[in-house]
Amino acid sequence: MPRSFVPGGLLTVLGIIGLGAVAACLVVVLGGAPLWGAAQDVAGAREVRQSPKVKELRARLDQPIALDSGIPAGSGLKDALDYLSEKHGVTFIIDTPAFALIGVPQPEQAAVQLPKMVNVSLATVLRLMLAQVKNDLAGATYRLREGHVEITTTLQASATPTTTVDVVFERQPLDVSLHELTEMTGSNIVVDIRVADKARKPVTATLNQVSVETAVRVLADMANLKLVVLEDVLYVTSLENGKELLDEQERREARKPRPERTEPLGRIRVP
Repeated sequence: MPRSFVPGGLLTVLGIIGLGAVAACLVVVLGGAPLWGAAQDVAGAREVRQSPKVKELRARLDQPIALDSGIPAGSGLKDALDYLSEKHGVTFIIDTPAFALIGVPQPEQAAVQLPKMVNVSLATVLRLMLAQVKNDLAGATYRLREGHVEITTTLQASATPTTTVDVVFERQPLDVSLHELTEMTGSNIVVDIRVADKARKPVTATLNQVSVETAVRVLADMANLKLVVLEDVLYVTSLENGKELLDEQERREARKPRPERTEPLGRIRVP
């Protein structure tokens, strides 16, 4: 039987195709993704699925804007917020009762001003403006709510660490995830700078109607870190340092004077 003739170039192509198929099979068997899909996976790894309204709000706040004329000196907070709302389509609601608690009964009339600014995010403009509304007790801050941005006090924001959240993080760095929780709830979440490398590790979690404290505790654990609650601060640190802080808290509690035990009425003490 005559031998079929196959050009050398074609043999090379067939060989490359065969090697590629073998490599793809090995990757699938080992549970990985094809090498040529790695770039696409990494590009989509930082996507965070949250409430559509909250996600839309964050996107609007992150957009660069231009304050061509700034905010004139002596402008009221409400007038400035109304201007930003009309121009950029964001609804702002002032938490008046929270301001009343710190002795500011009419926060909408608080004087604010800003210079001309170009190519800055709306979030930056908002932070610079709210930093001017403060007294000895607290200052102003904002939280993202369903469909609006709530303007409240730092005291109120830190006093409600049990705010529930609904978030999905997919392979997103821990520090980025914690920053988003801070932005959403106004909670004081601090990451120990000594664990910065671990804080960049990706985390994946679906959290529905859980407290901010629980969310931070779970996410920190995924990066082999520990949450320690220090009054109104959620502090993410190393396992070793976390244990030392918790031990110190227990020692302080043990040193506190305990109330004297009194006998129930009607009890007769026998000498």
